Amino acid sequence: MSVSPPAVSEMTKRMIAEGLIGKDPKKGYRITEEGSRLITDLYRKHRLIETFLAQCLDYRLDQIHEEAEILEHTVSTLFIDRLEKLLESPTHCPHGGKIPAKGKSLVEDYTTRLSDVTEKATYQIVRIDDRKEQIHFLQQHEMAIGQQFQLTDYDPINHIWTIQLSDRFLPLPSSITQFLYITPV
Repeated sequence: MSVSPPAVSEMTKRMIAEGLIGKDPKKGYRITEEGSRLITDLYRKHRLIETFLAQCLDYRLDQIHEEAEILEHTVSTLFIDRLEKLLESPTHCPHGGKIPAKGKSLVEDYTTRLSDVTEKATYQIVRIDDRKEQIHFLQQHEMAIGQQFQLTDYDPINHIWTIQLSDRFLPLPSSITQFLYITPV
């Protein structure tokens, strides 16, 4: 990001004036309750739109994020409420992220990343970040949400996790494992 310091200062002042962030002399800036509510509403919009694009319009997993980024700023709350009803109140987006209920805080169900574990065991992919490069990597290696795998080795010097998918072994660098959310099976 190439944002000038004056632009950051102006945006910070504006966010304070709008009650989205507050300044604590000892702890720095913090998000206010109003700011947190707006963030949660945006996540809800974004993830419902992603779900709609994937389920109803056959968008691929690597296409939905960018399209939702555009649409989330152009649709009304009424539209989102009706979209949620049309989709029968989904709880997770196609990337596995939690869709917060209207007026509720966002608390992700899955927060353990593959990069957080070194114990050899069986795990399941339950969520991925929506970065195109990581999605393409997963698609290229036939990995998907819901898929189980064995963690067979961890190399702490090179930060490589080796997993077994069916009959093949796949070494994964931290640039991938930090974006894969898992749960033990």
